[in-house]
Amino acid sequence: MRISVMLVGVTVMMSVSPLSPSRAIADDMDTCAQTHGEETIAACTRIISSGRYSGRDLAAVYSDRGAEYWNKDDYDHAISDYSEAIKIDPNYAYAYVNRGAAYKAKGDYDHAMADYDEAVRLAPQQPAVFINRGNAYLAKGDYDHAISDYTSAIAGSAKNPNNVVLRKAFIGRGDAYRAKHEYDRAISDYSKVIGADPLYAGAYYGRGLAKRAKGDPAGAETDIAKAKLLDPDVDN
Repeated sequence: MRISVMLVGVTVMMSVSPLSPSRAIADDMDTCAQTHGEETIAACTRIISSGRYSGRDLAAVYSDRGAEYWNKDDYDHAISDYSEAIKIDPNYAYAYVNRGAAYKAKGDYDHAMADYDEAVRLAPQQPAVFINRGNAYLAKGDYDHAISDYTSAIAGSAKNPNNVVLRKAFIGRGDAYRAKHEYDRAISDYSKVIGADPLYAGAYYGRGLAKRAKGDPAGAETDIAKAKLLDPDVDN
């Protein structure tokens, strides 16, 4: 069974080992893990109601359903499902990450930060947990703590330079440096992303903003034009 986990704007697929299900339950598991919409929620609900699962397997199904509620901007139901996953398996780090994301979306940064802290404690080897906490610090205007978390994520992803999570960490750290008016450092981080992925619109846009703030209007115009060519909605 593949369980979707929302991390830093990326859906990460995790493998768990389910019990031997009936064909109908097996179909529901595929639907719960791999589709979107009301059909997904219904399939996850049937799995939960079947009584066939417990422990991490059941927690993962609640987390999958919570992810779909999150996709629908139904953060209260998402939080409820993630909380149930945590109740079933208090060591399920990604349920804390996802619940933190839902709290953050509601503007409840205190609860979000508490969940991210717990996720970091449970899974310090996972770069994505640092990125999520870094994003919360960035949203709160705590740029130094944000930079520290993004740097931890970068260090944890160093063996895989093409990793999407690594690029998110550089973008986040670049944003934090730009907010601190450390434009050269911001430009350096955005440039690292562009070097790995020349089609990453957000990196060009962030670098353009940093160049503009630094007093390089020509460079800024070039980067921002490139960003909008790649993604017309990049500034939204």
